[in-house]
Amino acid sequence: MDYRLAPEHPFPAAVDDGLAAYRELLATGTDPLDLVVAGDSAGGGLSIATLLAARDTGLPLPATVVVSGPGAWCRAAGRRGADGAATDGGPRRCLPARARGPADARR
Repeated sequence: MDYRLAPEHPFPAAVDDGLAAYRELLATGTDPLDLVVAGDSAGGGLSIATLLAARDTGLPLPATVVVSGPGAWCRAAGRRGADGAATDGGPRRCLPARARGPADARR
């Protein structure tokens, strides 16, 4: 899939393009359970962001998503030590960099 790239086309242009392509597949009668969305590097982040947008608009999700090395923003969700580092090896909450909004840029 070709999608618009930053900086000429800032966020969320690429996600909009991914969502439009996904909608087109569904509109042509493709069963979402027959779909696999995949990407690597920036495409991995775009794959996740596209499916988050699909979920948020109520579209059915594909059978699988496969990503390799997506750019992601993560933070530990467990206990923290005095230095702010996670101390319990607990779960991490991650959000693709492409899915963040302006308010998340400060984090």
